[in-house]
Amino acid sequence: MRPPTWILRLLGIRMLAQGLVEIAAPRRLTFGVCAGIDATHAVSMLAAARIWPTYRRAALLSAAAAGLSALVGVTAAASLESTQ
Repeated sequence: MRPPTWILRLLGIRMLAQGLVEIAAPRRLTFGVCAGIDATHAVSMLAAARIWPTYRRAALLSAAAAGLSALVGVTAAASLESTQ
């Protein structure tokens, strides 16, 4: 079973929009919310890896990238907190 194309496109649009929001409003709250979204995406990709074994590698890579992005977001939020 293949993931629907519209889901993949929606995820790509979400990533682009999230990046633009982080650039436009580099605030602690923004980075915190985006980190939460990335963490949620990471967990969903772990589920996708289990549901679609054919796409396991891609899903696990996406989960790793989203997890790293969440970590960077939390770090950025903490950094902004200490400078304000």
